[in-house]
Amino acid sequence: MEKLRVLLFLAIAAVTLSGCSELRYSETMPEARDFHPKTIGILPVDVSKNEEARGVIDKIVADVLLRKKWFDKVVPGEEVRQRLTADETLRRGIDQYQSKLNLLNYSDPQLSQNIGETFGTAAILIVRVDYWLFTKDKGDDIAKVGLYMKLVDTSTGRLVWRAGHNIDKSYTLFKPTLPDVARDVAQQMLSNLPH
Repeated sequence: MEKLRVLLFLAIAAVTLSGCSELRYSETMPEARDFHPKTIGILPVDVSKNEEARGVIDKIVADVLLRKKWFDKVVPGEEVRQRLTADETLRRGIDQYQSKLNLLNYSDPQLSQNIGETFGTAAILIVRVDYWLFTKDKGDDIAKVGLYMKLVDTSTGRLVWRAGHNIDKSYTLFKPTLPDVARDVAQQMLSNLPH
């Protein structure tokens, strides 16, 4: 009887924990099966109106990718941002690429190749902050962070993967920091990244 209880507890725990790692949205394209980049660049994160997240998310995403050790080279968003500040032509090219992607849902192959050649990367990761706030829900205090990511093959411009996820962390006494919640979101999302 005791063994049965232990087995039942382990089964319930496994089901509960497996649900924690599921993303709100994730789509892997068929091309991802044959896509195994050794280098990746992270475009500067689109923080929208969440200015407090500027630079913070860039660092978190780069750190999570570096810790996974899946890539021989990771070009962080901050490094890309510095290059954009110094190179007007490069900035216009990336702005044009992102405009086409956001407005037309078109990943321009020529522009993505240029980005890949400039940074020496086979893939680019595009990250957007959807939520970055403290709020209340049904009387509970909530720390909420949400991200949306896209992975692009720079050689073809093909979108290989996209995902969106958010974590609502309730608290009473100890208020979590939004960067800590963001790290949890990034880790869950990037664990699903094709590599």
